[in-house]
Amino acid sequence: MKKVLIISYFFPPGNFPGSFRVKSWADNLSNFGYYPIIVTRHWDEFANDYTAIIKKEGIEKQVTEKFTVYRLPYRGSFRDKLIHKFGKRAEFVGKLLSFFQIAFQSYTLKLDPFSGLYEYSRKIIAENPDISFVITSGRPFIQFKYCWLLKREFPGISWVGDYRDAWNSSLTVKKSANRWVQHLFERKLEKKWTRNAAILTTVSNGLSEEISAYLAKPVSVIFNGFEPDEYKINPINSNSAARKVELLYSGSLYPWQPYFEFLKAYKEVSKKFENKLVLKFLGTKPTKELTFFVKENPGLEIEIIPKRTRVDAISLLKNADLLVLIGYSGRKGILSSKIFEYLGANKPIFYCATDDKELEYIIRAANVGIIAEGYTQIVEKLEELIKEKIRGGQVKFEPNEIQIAKYTRLNQTRRLAEALNKLQG
Repeated sequence: MKKVLIISYFFPPGNFPGSFRVKSWADNLSNFGYYPIIVTRHWDEFANDYTAIIKKEGIEKQVTEKFTVYRLPYRGSFRDKLIHKFGKRAEFVGKLLSFFQIAFQSYTLKLDPFSGLYEYSRKIIAENPDISFVITSGRPFIQFKYCWLLKREFPGISWVGDYRDAWNSSLTVKKSANRWVQHLFERKLEKKWTRNAAILTTVSNGLSEEISAYLAKPVSVIFNGFEPDEYKINPINSNSAARKVELLYSGSLYPWQPYFEFLKAYKEVSKKFENKLVLKFLGTKPTKELTFFVKENPGLEIEIIPKRTRVDAISLLKNADLLVLIGYSGRKGILSSKIFEYLGANKPIFYCATDDKELEYIIRAANVGIIAEGYTQIVEKLEELIKEKIRGGQVKFEPNEIQIAKYTRLNQTRRLAEALNKLQG
């Protein structure tokens, strides 16, 4: 098999969406004739703080039939250590240190806490001259610099830059003072570092168009997808589930999501179906608006469930009657991993639509849910679904399994392998 080096700050057991994306390539590339070698950092089991400083020393090597992974020590930056020790009291100093790190990253790696990944990757390529491809997935986007440097040192390799998020092309640059300052330093670096990339990829069609326009280079789409085997587990049963219609929203809430509109609609529907509904937020950090809404409406059934292990989270998804999905207003191409988790759970989706049609296309093509736009439609369609559930014991659900199968991680990795094959002619 052909060797592929993957440089990724995120990898299991770190509990991050980026970890699972890269792990899916590690698990599946061997099906297409490639053997991945992953260089990452140490993570504690189920870690969800991306700046976590792990005391584990030494390099851990794990060899499987499908891939090899090297886990390196990570001591963190001086900024991370300050914030971990002093919390909010160190925020101002932390921002200053971040500024200097960003400003000087073009000139030196000495201020870069991730640079061990680069140095070890150099060592692996030097010891394995048969490595033809290097892949990295950003964030952190400093990893693009590592690949840019590796290509200059080892001209025979071709590298793939994967964007899980937009970098300098993102609309958030215009809406955040911090991002705008960062953008001043990084906009030229992004174009410089990606110049010698053989392939650029990202997670959605919308982001592909945005990044491609910014860099004037083609950007392929490899969706996050889902792993069917992960969903072959039983749901977590609860007493309330037997009596009530359970709606569940998984993950973070953002200011550009019209979630307050959904909350008001849920309140209205709950009046008509008293003691028959429960709304759960899984792994959601309560926003000020959500906290205020719950406080002002003590009679409403709303549960906020802390972040769970992946197995428990999947069980909760499968236990719900409706999985709630809320779009992103004014932000084209944000296709979070949530939609694929919902597809894997094989449960009806209730989508509160916005102006971006990419989520809507997936839901319609796979026939996996109801689409409602605006407060009135949300109320009307929720009422219809709840009546249906009360009458028949379940919400009608006839998914298009062939369409859903396109989004398995195996099939998405196939797209990555096909792109690598083209580079070989």
